[in-house]
Amino acid sequence: MVKCEVSNYIPREYRVEFRWPKSNTKAPSSSATLKKSSGWLTTKRKEPLLDIGEPPSVKASACFNPIIQGELKRRKEGGSPEEMISRIQMVPITTVTYLSSTEAVKYSKNLELSDLLDRISKIYSESPLHDSDIWRGYTYKKAAGCLRYLDFEVDKDQKTLQKLRVIRGLGDKVLEHIIEYLTSNRSTLIQQLENDPKRVAVKKLMGIWGVGPTKAYHLIKLGCKDINDVLDKIKSKNDKERLNLSRHILIGIQCYDDLLEKMDRTEVQQIGAIVEKTVMRMFPEANVLIMGSYRREKEKCGDVDILITHPNYTETTPLGAIDWLVESLKMTGNIAYHLTSVDTAMYSRYECLHNRNDESYDECFIHYNQSATYMGVFSSPTSKMRRIDIKFYPWKERATAMLYFTGSDYFNRSMRLMAKKKHFHLDDHGLFVASTNGLKGDKLLTNTERDVFDLLGLEYKEPMERLSWESIQEKGALVPFFPDGDE
Repeated sequence: MVKCEVSNYIPREYRVEFRWPKSNTKAPSSSATLKKSSGWLTTKRKEPLLDIGEPPSVKASACFNPIIQGELKRRKEGGSPEEMISRIQMVPITTVTYLSSTEAVKYSKNLELSDLLDRISKIYSESPLHDSDIWRGYTYKKAAGCLRYLDFEVDKDQKTLQKLRVIRGLGDKVLEHIIEYLTSNRSTLIQQLENDPKRVAVKKLMGIWGVGPTKAYHLIKLGCKDINDVLDKIKSKNDKERLNLSRHILIGIQCYDDLLEKMDRTEVQQIGAIVEKTVMRMFPEANVLIMGSYRREKEKCGDVDILITHPNYTETTPLGAIDWLVESLKMTGNIAYHLTSVDTAMYSRYECLHNRNDESYDECFIHYNQSATYMGVFSSPTSKMRRIDIKFYPWKERATAMLYFTGSDYFNRSMRLMAKKKHFHLDDHGLFVASTNGLKGDKLLTNTERDVFDLLGLEYKEPMERLSWESIQEKGALVPFFPDGDE
């Protein structure tokens, strides 16, 4: 029998508080009578202490204290507490293994459940009501990857559920959704999330380019539920009700339907060709690539990502090249709106240098020690307005820049996590040795994306294979990489 102490649970109004006297008087003995005048008794409640009787007793087996449970198990099975902890830590390794990526389609039910969790993750990510929703989307996405690569099919059998419980990232909430779906072939959570009016409003408002979660919450408080409500508020004749929005959001409203619609690969190619042709007029040796979901061979793309590098600019970029480029595209009617600041004076300077007809005119450009980035709205050959991002990076950074801007976001996150585990730092500017003070150390030479994978000891993945955490695989390993539960 184990007695539970209850003295700490005496209500505050029945406690007596003591403090040391200000003088150097010695503490009274335990047999001394405490008096208010002595300076020892400082507070005494008027109400009498409760007669709580003897402390209650409970069976140790009824306590959910892990120390007690560990002690009971140790007595039953033998072994020290350290040995018990060691056995517990080994459970995930000895009882759960994963399939290789080539075997991932073996269990249809696992894929079905994985798609279910992916759907939940997407809802949380696209319509967050709280900061914690972004984290929920992350955890459900990771759980989806775990299910997809399990080496056994998930069912309602107790042994199967016990296996699932030891997997970090598959908490009780996730297991509840899995069991519910296996039992009823439906998800109450998805129904609740999709029918939540606030969440529906947040998703619609975040569909306006430039509106994030915080701005969406603010618009909801003002009575806006969708784009039509926002338009009504903008046009309102009532000064108190009229919305004053930023230029970026107004552009997002102006191009709302076009920017919300995804484009096919042919349209992306057409936009990329126009940009490349303009770049080649000034920088004929430049390398112009379409990145993002297009490079991952997606059928539909939300925007166009262009990466420019030039072998003559190994550690720098030509100052103002992006400004000249986008102003040139605007002059020809291809760029409709700038979403980042542009130095229009650079256009005249570049054109003046170009008109010299001097083959060495590019030597007159100032070398800029950073990359350059532009965001804007492109007037597509299809007469639609499309989002475009253009980046100019130094030639030595092309490998990590290509890796970063190809994506996906979850794949990039897992690559950075793997680099951190191996004491490196990875970003779009390079792969660095991690220093002890948390800053970047020496940069490693990476001429190709494959060099980055090799230096990290990872199997190379083609762009279309870069999906999420499960796409990461160490060389020689037969299973994908999954981050720990808190990462």
